[in-house]
Amino acid sequence: GYMTTCYFSNLAQRLRVQGSEILPAFSAHLVKWLRLDRSRDKSFKSYYGATVGWGAPNEANGIWERWFPEEEHYVPPGYLSTHDRQGVYRAVAVTERVFDRPFVNKCIRNSVRTEALAEIFPTALFIQCVRNRLDTAQSIWVARTRTLPFELSEVSDPSRSWWSVRPKEYERIKHKGMVEQICEQVFFVEQSIMAARETLGGDRFLTMDYQDLCQKPRSELDRVVQFMNDHGAPTQITQTVPDSFPYATGQKIETSDYEAMADYLSHLYSYPVGPMVSELGRRQE
Repeated sequence: GYMTTCYFSNLAQRLRVQGSEILPAFSAHLVKWLRLDRSRDKSFKSYYGATVGWGAPNEANGIWERWFPEEEHYVPPGYLSTHDRQGVYRAVAVTERVFDRPFVNKCIRNSVRTEALAEIFPTALFIQCVRNRLDTAQSIWVARTRTLPFELSEVSDPSRSWWSVRPKEYERIKHKGMVEQICEQVFFVEQSIMAARETLGGDRFLTMDYQDLCQKPRSELDRVVQFMNDHGAPTQITQTVPDSFPYATGQKIETSDYEAMADYLSHLYSYPVGPMVSELGRRQE
């Protein structure tokens, strides 16, 4: 990797066995023994949570769902039993022990489990990457309506094909129209994160802007390194990072749908939300 961190790999996700707690440990040992984490592939591309190479990072929904519910993503503190909390802790701790590095993971579903994770990991740190809300909503729209999406291949009606994280309010919004579903999904997931920030303390969170990450990645990674080092999770950048990445923004769907989402997001947030609206300052208020 480009930083001295460890993670759940594509191999760990592929080898997952429901009910088994040994797979994260087994796959970590296998990745290290075969040096799969030292792939020559320098791609930064990901496809809905998976990257290129057996030893590369994966969001690992299949591993987290060994303990967390698959259908109801929101989990409050105290939801998991002591046994399950210990299982989650061991899966991460053994991965750190194998690689002797701090553990990192980007699982979108965990954004509504932040306080439950903090209960398991009292020193956990959180990085919130913010993006233009209309771009986020549009991205979900594209995922739900693209031709024969692999996860939704048996669903013919896009309005019923929920995509990605389900906020606490899922049952209340799942029967609404597609525009309302997606916009409220974006809104309520963000509200969940902000509530966790208030409860846990802002010093445990680093806010990163998606546009900045794309246009000046080294600068943003330096901020991550500083944040982790300042909070007792020592890491460093080990390879040259590209100068920039393509910044995906702007309209890519039908105008009527795009404008409908912009209008509804503006209604939810009580101020204009559009393609050129900066989000970072508002979210830090």
